[in-house]
Amino acid sequence: MLWEQIKQIIQRITWVSPPAITMEWKRKVAQDAIESLSASKLAKSICSQFRTRLNSSHEAFAASLRQLEAGHSGRLEKTEDLWLKVRKDHAPRLARLSLESRSLQDVLLHGKPKLGRELGRGQYGVVYLCDSWGGHFPCALKSVVPPDEKHWNDLALEFHYMRCVL
Repeated sequence: MLWEQIKQIIQRITWVSPPAITMEWKRKVAQDAIESLSASKLAKSICSQFRTRLNSSHEAFAASLRQLEAGHSGRLEKTEDLWLKVRKDHAPRLARLSLESRSLQDVLLHGKPKLGRELGRGQYGVVYLCDSWGGHFPCALKSVVPPDEKHWNDLALEFHYMRCVL
């Protein structure tokens, strides 16, 4: 019985052949496509695509920035700590070595200077006038005796920074 009902349904269906693709049909489809185009629709489509790509690029850029930030977090603090250690520990030691070696070199090359009148006093010692020493006419010499290690370091740093001054 089920079989009979299926036969009847199939007989009632009318078969229609698909439309033929002719030149006229192609022209009509092309004409309809051209007429459906408009500048505003095209502009909206382009803007939409541009906006989508721009948002995608922005999200990728933001993700890259977050990744960089995660990779470099704490690095600035570590660098600042190292720089502070260099300034507090290593720079004064190097400056003191530079001061001592330069003093020794000057004594070996030019001998001991003959001190003239006193020009002034400072925290670490006395500044004297010297008529001639080491090829300089006239010059000033600073005689220093720092009371402790901290003052030695301060003096050495002062020498290091001032030795470029004529």
